[in-house]
Amino acid sequence: MTFPALSYKLNPEIPKISRTRITALEFTKKELYDLLNRSGPLWLARADLEGAELEGANLAGANLSNANLKGACLREANLEGAKLIGADLSHADLSIANLKGADLKDANLTFVNLKGADLRNAKLTDANLLYADLVVANLEGANLMFANLKGANLTGAEMIRCYLSVANLAGATMKDVNLMYANLKGADLRGAKLTDANLLYADLVVANLEGVALSSATMPDGKTYDPKIHTIESLTTSKKI
Repeated sequence: MTFPALSYKLNPEIPKISRTRITALEFTKKELYDLLNRSGPLWLARADLEGAELEGANLAGANLSNANLKGACLREANLEGAKLIGADLSHADLSIANLKGADLKDANLTFVNLKGADLRNAKLTDANLLYADLVVANLEGANLMFANLKGANLTGAEMIRCYLSVANLAGATMKDVNLMYANLKGADLRGAKLTDANLLYADLVVANLEGVALSSATMPDGKTYDPKIHTIESLTTSKKI
């Protein structure tokens, strides 16, 4: 069976067909894997790959914008620089995947498994990461402005210089997370667990810290959290105390 959106990459005589419905069910696992590991970036925008087995697949630079990858297995896949704008990755397994520099703006990442994933400098503005698993993920330099991380698990995550302005982190588990130089202006951190977190030089101006747990955390001034010194007012009205 022909795979139109991919075949133009393999055969220059076949033009690219836009808005074609591509489904993973048309191929055996081996055929799909072979196609996705051809050299060069692939065009898979709007593809229906729900539940596809793509473990270890090379999708670097691929265009997967608005694709349906719900429940797909992308464990250890290479998605560096891929375009996933508006893609549905809910319940997908992206553990240990390479998403460095990927564009995930407005993507649906609810209940996604991103444990140990490399998301350095990824674009996640307006992305929905409700209850996502980001344990020990690397989000250094990632842009999460307006992202929904409510209830997400970010234990041990690297978030140095992460842009989290106006992000929703209510109820998130952020134990031992590294937020050095992170921008948390206006972020909603109500009820978040930041025990042992590193907030050195982090910007918490106008952030909502109601009910946040900060025991043993390193604060923006470099000192260990002291409720007598590090009041909500002092933390949210200036960068440094």
